[in-house]
Amino acid sequence: LTIKGTTHSNFQDIGIVLPLTQRMGMVGTIPPERAIQLTNEYISNFFAMHLLGEAAPLLEADSPVPEIEIEVHEADDAAPEESE
Repeated sequence: LTIKGTTHSNFQDIGIVLPLTQRMGMVGTIPPERAIQLTNEYISNFFAMHLLGEAAPLLEADSPVPEIEIEVHEADDAAPEESE
């Protein structure tokens, strides 16, 4: 999952706490509040799906959110061999 317009620093609150970081190019082009909102929504969906068994429409391959790009990787059918 990729949030378009983010950099590593967008996943911290530095862009909100220190707005100067936006002008210095230390965060991506997406508004910091939006990056944090999307991160929270997608993490909540992930845990709802995998821990509670609930539907997670945000995690479908065709994301309804324009800033999100999802790349789906299929698991191998064969189980890994165990070494003794």
